[in-house]
Amino acid sequence: MEEERKEKIEEINEKVNEVMDMNLVESYIKDNIIPFSYEDKQYRVRRPSLKERNVVNELRIKKQVGMLKAKNKDGSFVYSSEEDLIKLYKERGVDLNELQSKMVSLQNKRNQTMLKLGKALKDKASEGDLKVYRDEIDNLKEELQVLNIEKTTYLEFSIEQQMFIFVYSYLTSMITEKKEDDKWVSMWKSYDEYLIADEKFINIVSFHAALIISNNSLT
Repeated sequence: MEEERKEKIEEINEKVNEVMDMNLVESYIKDNIIPFSYEDKQYRVRRPSLKERNVVNELRIKKQVGMLKAKNKDGSFVYSSEEDLIKLYKERGVDLNELQSKMVSLQNKRNQTMLKLGKALKDKASEGDLKVYRDEIDNLKEELQVLNIEKTTYLEFSIEQQMFIFVYSYLTSMITEKKEDDKWVSMWKSYDEYLIADEKFINIVSFHAALIISNNSLT
């Protein structure tokens, strides 16, 4: 399991570096559009429209209410909330609240180190001193990624996480476009078509779409 987490972290870092190399962040800030290529074809993800966000929000509400009501034959609920799962894991010796506290502590430490780095840059500190701060920030970032993946893995099947995945994937299916004859057209005609698309391509699209979606209100 630890090896899988390390592989995920390496994959995340590679994708982040790819975005930085392509200056996609700057493109997003200016145009709310992130272009990218895959197998020599041009694609892009764009900011979801208000209508698209409203459609997905209505679907989310309907799906979430259905999950909250769903019961097994014995009367127990089919799906669990994050709160329920946190209590369950606590009974089994896994304290997710403590894990969250560790994440907050690391985030605070990272922010403090970034402030120190900023001051050091302003004071024109030596490259050796700057490297110490940068290395510490990188180490803290990696520790946070490990804990975040661990927390997400534990809560993956909670109602909240399932809703999060549903909203992001549905919006991704709507805002991904391909270039055909110098025109941008929708990549998929429906969400069902998106669900059966090539997994490698979906992973690439999802990463770029997340940059757009996370910076735009979903409701």
